[in-house]
Amino acid sequence: MELKNKSMLADFSLLIMALIWGSGFIFTKNTLDSLTGIQLIFIRFLIAFVTLFIFNIKKLNLIKKSTIYKSIIIGFVLFLGFAFQTYGLVETSAGKSAFLTAVYVAIVPFIAMFIGDNKPEKHNFLAAFLMIIGIFFLTMNPKEGFSINYYDGITLIGSVFWAFHVFFVGHFSKVEDPIILCMMQMFFAGVFAFIFLVFNGEISTFNITGSTMPTLLYLGVVGSAITFVIQNVAQKYTSPTHAGILMSMESVFGTILGIIFLNEVFTMQMLVGAVIIFTALILAETKFEFLKKKTLKE
Repeated sequence: MELKNKSMLADFSLLIMALIWGSGFIFTKNTLDSLTGIQLIFIRFLIAFVTLFIFNIKKLNLIKKSTIYKSIIIGFVLFLGFAFQTYGLVETSAGKSAFLTAVYVAIVPFIAMFIGDNKPEKHNFLAAFLMIIGIFFLTMNPKEGFSINYYDGITLIGSVFWAFHVFFVGHFSKVEDPIILCMMQMFFAGVFAFIFLVFNGEISTFNITGSTMPTLLYLGVVGSAITFVIQNVAQKYTSPTHAGILMSMESVFGTILGIIFLNEVFTMQMLVGAVIIFTALILAETKFEFLKKKTLKE
C-alpha cells in the first residue's frame, strides 16, 4: 500500500478511535457512581492488557529493553492524563472538561517543534488553534461563564500529559512494534494506577456489580485495547500534530452522542463550533490545496 493511502487510512482510523472515546464519556459517567476514578482506570487498563496479551502471546519475543523503557514513559504520561482528568471532573462540568482536555491539540505542535524530529508546518498550528476555538463553542455553556478554578487547573495539567502521550506514541511507534508497545503501556499504566490505589487505601473498596461489568468490559476492550492499538499503529503513518487534531474529535463525538442519547440541545453556538472544527479538519488534511488548484485553473 502506498504511503499516501496508508496515511489516509491512518487518519480515518484515528477518527474511528475518537468516536469510540467520545462514547466512553457516557459509559464512564455511569460507572463512577460505584467506583472511584483511579479504580476505574486500574480495571480499564488491566482488562486492556489481558486482552492484548491473549491475542499477542506469540509476539512476546519482540519485547526488548528499549520497548520496556519506552512503555514505562508512555504508560506513565497516559496514567497521569487519565488521573488528572478524572480528578478534575469532581468539580468541573463534562463540557468544560472536554474543552480543557482538548487543549492538548494546541500543545502537541510545540512539543514536536522543540523536541521532535517531525517539525509541524504552519497550517498545523493554525488548524490546532482553530480546533480549540471550535471545541470551545461546541462544549461550553455561555450561561456558566468561563472562569478557571482549582479543578479546571487540574484538568489543564492533564491535557499537558495527553499532549506528551500523543507525541511519545508517534515518536516511539515508528521504531517499535506498535501493538506490543500498546500492550506494554497498558500494563505500566495499570501498575501506576495500582501503586496509587495502595497509597490511597482504595484496594479494599472495590464495588463491581453485575450492572457495571458490561461497561467495564466495553471501556477495557473497546475503549482501551482496540483504540490504543489503533492509535499506536496509525501514528506510524502520520505526524503527532496531525494525530492530535484528529484525536481531539473525541470531544466533538462526545457532544454529538450526548445530543442523541442524552437528549441534550443543539444550539446555534454549537453549530458555529462544528463549522469551525470542520474547517480545521479540512485545513489539516488538505492545506486547502484544492482551492489553489481551482484558482490556477481559472
